[in-house]
Amino acid sequence: MTQEEKETMENVAYGAIVLNLSDNVLKEVIGEETTYGMWKKLEELYQSKDLPNRAYMRERFLTYKMDDNKSLIENLGEFKKLSLDFRELKDKIGDENE
Repeated sequence: MTQEEKETMENVAYGAIVLNLSDNVLKEVIGEETTYGMWKKLEELYQSKDLPNRAYMRERFLTYKMDDNKSLIENLGEFKKLSLDFRELKDKIGDENE
């Protein structure tokens, strides 16, 4: 594979990730210049099982407030995502304790 092909693949992968992230998540990773860096940052933010991440996810879930500038559907979508993330986090915590 040539260097040009590698760069093209890198750009396509980077673009695919950016296009599929919500605005809130994108704000967290937009400073990363490479696909690898962005992916690692996403893993660090959302797959970590450490205590600060669990506390952060719990706080986000429990303090969620609707945004008046967004439609009801958008707000429900955000809350559902938080709910699913929190449920997954609780499952992981339960697995750790067994």
